[in-house]
Amino acid sequence: MAARFKEHTVKMTKEPKEQPTPPRPAPASEATVPAKRPLMATMTTTIAKHHALLKRVSES
Repeated sequence: MAARFKEHTVKMTKEPKEQPTPPRPAPASEATVPAKRPLMATMTTTIAKHHALLKRVSES
């Protein structure tokens, strides 16, 4: 098992992964574009919006 793990680790270190460019703070005008934001943040706001919407619908 340890040998397989070592083999796997060596394989991983041999191929250099492309380093993702660090996200730069977007200007105010681009803040609303979902593509510029990390996926997790986009998903969180989407879920929050839907949650608020569902809450309103269930209350009425």
